[in-house]
Amino acid sequence: MKNFLTLAASVALALAFACGGDSPQTVMYDVPVVGVAIEGKVPRMTVGDNVSLGALVMPERATNKGVAWSTSNDRVATVSGSGATATVTAVGGGSVVITARTADGGFTDTCPITIDDGIVHVASVALDKTAMGLVPGANGQLVATVLPANAANQTLSWKSSNEDTATFTPAGPDAVWVTAKAVGTATITATAEDGGVAGSCLVTVATHAPQLIGLSMNRPSLSLMTRGVGGAVRVMTQPANPAIVPAIEWTTDNPGVATVVGSGFDAMVKGVGAGLATITAASGNFRATCNVVVAEGMPFGVKPYATGYYHTLAFKTNGRLFGWGWNDYGHLGIGTIGGNSYSPIPAATAGPAGSLTWVHISASSTEYSAGIASDGSLWTWGNNANGRLGNGEVSGNVGTPVRIGTGNDWALVSCGFNHTMAIKTDGTLWGWGNSFNGRVGNNVSTQTNVLTPVQIGTARNWRSVCAANAHSVGLQSDGTLWTWGTAGSGRLGNGTTTPNVLVPTRVGTDSDWVYINAGSASDHTFAIKADGTLWAWGVGTTGRLGVGTANLTSPTKIGTGTDWHYVAAGTSHSAGLRAGCLYTWGGGGSGQLGTGSGDNVTTGPVKIGTGTYDYVAAGEINTAAITLNGDLFTAGHFYGLGTGATSASATFVPAGSDWALPKQ
Repeated sequence: MKNFLTLAASVALALAFACGGDSPQTVMYDVPVVGVAIEGKVPRMTVGDNVSLGALVMPERATNKGVAWSTSNDRVATVSGSGATATVTAVGGGSVVITARTADGGFTDTCPITIDDGIVHVASVALDKTAMGLVPGANGQLVATVLPANAANQTLSWKSSNEDTATFTPAGPDAVWVTAKAVGTATITATAEDGGVAGSCLVTVATHAPQLIGLSMNRPSLSLMTRGVGGAVRVMTQPANPAIVPAIEWTTDNPGVATVVGSGFDAMVKGVGAGLATITAASGNFRATCNVVVAEGMPFGVKPYATGYYHTLAFKTNGRLFGWGWNDYGHLGIGTIGGNSYSPIPAATAGPAGSLTWVHISASSTEYSAGIASDGSLWTWGNNANGRLGNGEVSGNVGTPVRIGTGNDWALVSCGFNHTMAIKTDGTLWGWGNSFNGRVGNNVSTQTNVLTPVQIGTARNWRSVCAANAHSVGLQSDGTLWTWGTAGSGRLGNGTTTPNVLVPTRVGTDSDWVYINAGSASDHTFAIKADGTLWAWGVGTTGRLGVGTANLTSPTKIGTGTDWHYVAAGTSHSAGLRAGCLYTWGGGGSGQLGTGSGDNVTTGPVKIGTGTYDYVAAGEINTAAITLNGDLFTAGHFYGLGTGATSASATFVPAGSDWALPKQ
């Protein structure tokens, strides 16, 4: 109808001039809405609180600026109001999503909120042992840890699944003595009165307690680069729960090629020089080995898992892609626009991408995605505002992955907030999307949309790149660090907050950087040096940098650790791996830190659990970690958990197995 009216008005104008009439009157046209953003978002409220939210309809001169507000759960929070403002009232504990939808065009923005009921609930119960071997008549102690430590009701009840095999007697409010009665197995469980959360230990009673009969390595081989971030290995005992836990000694037969630093059953291996080395874990007469191949250079940053705002993508060990979360713009790549899923579902199964396997994936907080297939082809899908997809168009939603160009030489791609960066196998750097403030690196500062990939500069030694909220960061094969885009709040790490930088520009003089990370909506950046130290700069609010809450304008060392090998910058929180151990810090409003509460952590990285991990990712309100065995654990908002749950989790929960690990 609008097109018809516009055409009619144009004809009327033409007739007025053709008939020699007086100058025509000004004709007013409708200005359509192109988007909406919620202002005043809060991640957390307490029952009884009221919060005002505003809706910024774009453009400002839009004709119809009507907005409707809704809540995903009125038993948790209600929303009242219409148009530009609304009031959210917290009425019950849980998670809720407040949505603003425009009358013109149906554009939406959301505000996820976790509502506290004022009571600190138990999030997890863990026993100090998950397996115990005893002989009849012997005793062993179990100690339970309730998290968070300030939970209001920490009362536990204990139970044996087979009292003929093993019983228990109290040893305090959080411990029991287990007594072996007869040969068999029994599970001892400690259950929290608050919420029924439980931890358990499998007790095996045998005439002779299980003795160590062998060792094995979780990975028989490992490929590294001389300038890489290292790889974690784990030795396993046979049986899994021997009566005497052995002391493990870690060694390398060629320290000029690879070094190893071990603690108990876990160790970190680093490449030093090109060649072959054998890593050995020994206990008494038992041995387990891992063959290490080290090549010259620095690895491309291959990513098997990516999480944005409300959607996540990951591929299995067979290379097949899965997605979960919101799909309003088609960013899951499942072939439709819409159709949310709380559990992993197959993605990229339709169209030309249907037969592909994947080696690299990226997900943006602005509802679009990109990936590189095993044949080196580049694909994008989801929300194409500002030309983010690089398919030659400036708008539209794409629910099925579309191929970008015809090349099979793509190595890495990174989705930012409104721009995308990528590297080809020849080491050249490419960018597209919105170039505002120089974030694409093509020497343009205006709101110009770059609709297809353009080469950035002439360098052919790029090895890693991250597109962030308003800036970009890159790493070259000589270990030098480069940034470009918006300089505000110290994002570029060049010691200043102005001016913006329109092309990749080197940061400092150091040439020992080996890893970088900045999220699609993050205003902070992390980097790791060859000595395993962690460095950060940019926005520091919520404690996301790991050292207080102030902004940092230059790379600043975080702590004294020398065993960092992965780090991930979310929007307001961060996560990393030290020698395979998981750490989180920063904003925790949706439980994404996995600490058992929704509180921020501003005092630096906090260790989470006792697992050994090989990869970590941080999104807008979620965190994920993959173990050496390919088991996935997630924490935060339920859209990113991938477990089928419909409520947030402030602790890490299992989300399936057989997920791919990063390749180097």
